[in-house]
Amino acid sequence: MNNLTSFIFYLFILFISIDMINGVLIRNEIQSISMPFKLLTLFLISIYLVKKHKHLYLLSIVSTMVFFLALHSLLLGDVTKAVSSLDMLIRFSAIIIFYLYFKTLIKNQAEDLLFTIAKISFYFLIFNTFLGVIGLGYPMYGIGESGIGTKGLIFAGNEIGAALIVSGAIVSMKYLEDNNIKYFFVSGILLLISSIFLASKVSLLGSIILFFFFPLLKAFKNMSNFKLPKSDFINANIILVTVPILAIVGIYYTLYEINLIDRLSYFYEKLDLITLIFSSRNIWAEEAYNAFINHYSFIEYLFGSGRGYFEFISDDRLVEIDPIDFLMNYGIIGLLITFGIIFFILFETIIKRKLNKYSIYVIFTIFLLLGISSTAGHVFNSGTAGFLIAILLALGSYRNKQKLVK
Repeated sequence: MNNLTSFIFYLFILFISIDMINGVLIRNEIQSISMPFKLLTLFLISIYLVKKHKHLYLLSIVSTMVFFLALHSLLLGDVTKAVSSLDMLIRFSAIIIFYLYFKTLIKNQAEDLLFTIAKISFYFLIFNTFLGVIGLGYPMYGIGESGIGTKGLIFAGNEIGAALIVSGAIVSMKYLEDNNIKYFFVSGILLLISSIFLASKVSLLGSIILFFFFPLLKAFKNMSNFKLPKSDFINANIILVTVPILAIVGIYYTLYEINLIDRLSYFYEKLDLITLIFSSRNIWAEEAYNAFINHYSFIEYLFGSGRGYFEFISDDRLVEIDPIDFLMNYGIIGLLITFGIIFFILFETIIKRKLNKYSIYVIFTIFLLLGISSTAGHVFNSGTAGFLIAILLALGSYRNKQKLVK
């Protein structure tokens, strides 16, 4: 590991802790340190990729952003607003740049660095939740003592759920493939407990799904002629019994001990069930659809209107459903570029799955993230979870080590 790689590695190790510090600074109206820190990481990675002759990828990313900046400046008549419209694209581009970097590390057989980054980030996220539980953090919903749940010190609450799920998935697949079942259960329980205290529907459901299905995926992967290895059979049966019980206890605790039920009941009286489940995102999605059909020009159909579409959405905001926000911001072309890249990586992982012992977990988690991004948002434009998503995507390119034939 050369000096530049070592330095970048330690920067990634600090990502979650920097977000925790940054959350305190933002709430006290002090200048953010997270963005400069992550921009430094991006800059150093860009230097690394240029040295590895990956400059065409970087040129394509920069050219795309310059194109949308120029076009939206013309459409909006406001350069400042056009710059702010690039926010989602910049965050997505950061994920892709991180992915390219992590992929080169895997190619150089340094995948252990990726797992170390994910593992340390996962336990930082657990620690962040613990700080909230003992009263040193901030509530997920509401303010002060009447708040519900906790997001610890990190500012962007919605993104913590995605970060927890992705880091938990990476840690879990590593423990399972190393046959370290004890640590898999420990990490799974910690993931579930953190999601309970976070009091987020998405993170709680996602954690339960991962904890339940990952051992079953391992058992399915190792099945031969409809027969399972004894250890996989035992672990699968333990999961089938324990996880549903833990899920019921966790959901009950979240609803009645953390009082999420009061929040849900309050909104249920004012809204229908679908609106309650989607936290009003279905209403904003309908408003976005009407704006796209009735107000967008042909150019805006293709390339979006930047933040100009906010005026058609209640409270002047994002819809918080990733595909819709990418469509409204960057049009059909922008949506095809961004999600096309994700589906290309997914397709490549699927067709080469037999060469990669982690592929079944990666594929499952990508589909889970696509589901979350299409219902709750803040996934493929997440500043907190972005580098972890990049690690997950890069692990799709892992190739099993070949045994030497004597």
